[in-house]
Amino acid sequence: MRTPERCVGWLSLLCALSCAPQTLGSPNAKRRSRKVVALLPSADGPFAFSHARIAEARSRAQTRSPLAEVDTCAGCHPRAAEEWQASAHAHSSFDNPWYRAVVDQFRQDRGHKASQFCAGCHDPELLFQGAMMRAIDPADPVAYAGVTCRICHSVRSVSTDGNASYTVSLKDFALPRPGDAASLAQHRLDVAPPELGTAELCGTCHRSFLDPALSPARKHVLSGMDDLGPWQSSPFGGGVGFRFDPNLEPRSCQECHMRADTNTGQTVSHRFAGAQRTLARALGDRKQERAVIAMLQSAAGIDLGPWPVLTAHELMLDVVVWNEGTGHHVPGGTRDIQDTWIEVIVRNHAGAVLGEAGTRHGRGEADDPTAFRLDAVMLDREAKPEYRHLVHRFWAPSHDRTIAPRDARVVRYRLPLDGSRHDPSSPLEVEVRLLHRRHNRPLARFACALTHTPRGRAFDRGALRIDRPTIDPCAEAPITELSKSTVWIGKGAHKRRNSGPATDPMWRRALRYARGLSHAPQEQMSRAETAAKSALLLTQKNSPTAGAEAASVLARIRIEQGRYREAIRLVGRAARAVGPHPALSRIRADAETRRWRFRSASTLYQRLVSDAPRDPSVLAEAAKSWGSLDRNALALQAAQTGLGLAPRNLDLLRTQALALKGLQTDDSSVRSSLAFDAAFAHDTHASEVAVRARCKQQRGRCQLGQTPIPVIVLRKTP
Repeated sequence: MRTPERCVGWLSLLCALSCAPQTLGSPNAKRRSRKVVALLPSADGPFAFSHARIAEARSRAQTRSPLAEVDTCAGCHPRAAEEWQASAHAHSSFDNPWYRAVVDQFRQDRGHKASQFCAGCHDPELLFQGAMMRAIDPADPVAYAGVTCRICHSVRSVSTDGNASYTVSLKDFALPRPGDAASLAQHRLDVAPPELGTAELCGTCHRSFLDPALSPARKHVLSGMDDLGPWQSSPFGGGVGFRFDPNLEPRSCQECHMRADTNTGQTVSHRFAGAQRTLARALGDRKQERAVIAMLQSAAGIDLGPWPVLTAHELMLDVVVWNEGTGHHVPGGTRDIQDTWIEVIVRNHAGAVLGEAGTRHGRGEADDPTAFRLDAVMLDREAKPEYRHLVHRFWAPSHDRTIAPRDARVVRYRLPLDGSRHDPSSPLEVEVRLLHRRHNRPLARFACALTHTPRGRAFDRGALRIDRPTIDPCAEAPITELSKSTVWIGKGAHKRRNSGPATDPMWRRALRYARGLSHAPQEQMSRAETAAKSALLLTQKNSPTAGAEAASVLARIRIEQGRYREAIRLVGRAARAVGPHPALSRIRADAETRRWRFRSASTLYQRLVSDAPRDPSVLAEAAKSWGSLDRNALALQAAQTGLGLAPRNLDLLRTQALALKGLQTDDSSVRSSLAFDAAFAHDTHASEVAVRARCKQQRGRCQLGQTPIPVIVLRKTP
């Protein structure tokens, strides 16, 4: 990744770590320091509000470029082209009825120029031709181009900012000539720039933010889709300070989403399988649909918490959902329009249904109020949820109940029981399922209605003219079962068989449960403590690695309880069993920080930054620690190194501003003023808090989503 304008460089930070504390803290050292600058989030370029750029000088009115052309590539790479045709990349533009509905409304409400925000990732060639500045003609073939081969293969530099933060070259590729090894070598150089295989390339479009100018009256920046950030700090991205997870190898976006079918002999797949099953079904591509289903089912799991409470009058059970298979949130991507929910069914020993939740969500016209959804809900200025992804109407997030990498969530269910249908001497069967549908109902209806307008029909005709498939958003969307468990509880349960992840070792089930419960408020942390203790006890008979994992989870819970010395003892116990590990050092550093022992924490962060030099969350914590000790030069370097990876991270922006202010150089007041302005623009605005609170008061979905451990009463059946 070539981002000289962004990266301060982690090597320079590591060099700074070798400086003696007294040198860093002395007034003279501040005066001798290099000229400091404020590293600010980049401004958009010539295609505002997109950050996409072209390497060569080019008139914006220039017509066709090689970027939209696919046939030449397909001539030598037919399999890759065939796979790409079934992907979401190939159908990201105006032939996609869900996208077209959203972007047309955006253009109608905010004008053509504002819609360039979408185009850098969805319609690159329309953007580069200047076509987004006028009405999109359904007869224009480029309106159906999507993200072509040449877009990705022509990228010459990227930054981690998002909103299409890439630069492409319009130069034609050298084509190999038969028998000419030199031309083949040049072709390979042209089509495989260093950025091609990096997660940062994907992050240019799979990370976004909303500029205030996109929404009237909003003065603050809103974070949008971000798959890159969670990956950077997860074990998949090499974030070894995230949690104790020693058996997981780092994997890039391409290693998961371009994983080839070993039967074909290919090294990579261009299907880009993700969550787009609805699109694959609409295109009638069975291979693509199977690839998407396999990807979805590898992402998450569901189980019952190991210790449900069953009395003669009530059943209380906790459902645990986890994300152990992906480097981003589940669901990921545009989290606000995904539809992922939990279904629970309780039956008596004879198979009669006693209670259920979420079972009506997948059918009929109305959402099921008992369905807990793993969703991210955005609110407009009036505190109303905006479910159709009309981003210019976003004002504040209500909640985000999607699951971070290698994390878990817990949802609590209650069912009142009576003796007429439940025999206390017989067991109960509890079935839990995690289900997914690509689009929520409001967006699906929105796209369906607009497809039947004259404009929608014109795009269908335009697609047919260039031999492209038409996509019907009104068809019934397929539902994918991501995971399922069946658990028997009560008297006689030991004679029945559980199924699914409920058959995993008890220590693992307890550990997942503890992770999910660790999101509870401090006063409700006792159940998480019990689960983590049980996991630790069970792992003593398993392996040192599993024991260290359990000890690290319990240590985190101890920190939330304010029991810092116990947390440090647990970390020491884990380190004695498996040796030093950055995640264990991070837990101890967190405990020391909470105890106001910043000097001890600072020493730990020195090692952590060395072990995890590209983890923004580690750098943010290290920068705050050094800033607390008035080691402003070191805090600034850590903050700016982190900003090279996460340019709009609020903690990093705030620490940078404070460090610049503390350095007291000749121009520090100007620099720190600019840095504070950037931090304030990305901070939570008072109006966001008010809008979120109003939605919680007025709407059950906001109240449920904003509750750390939500409680749902199962619907009793006749």
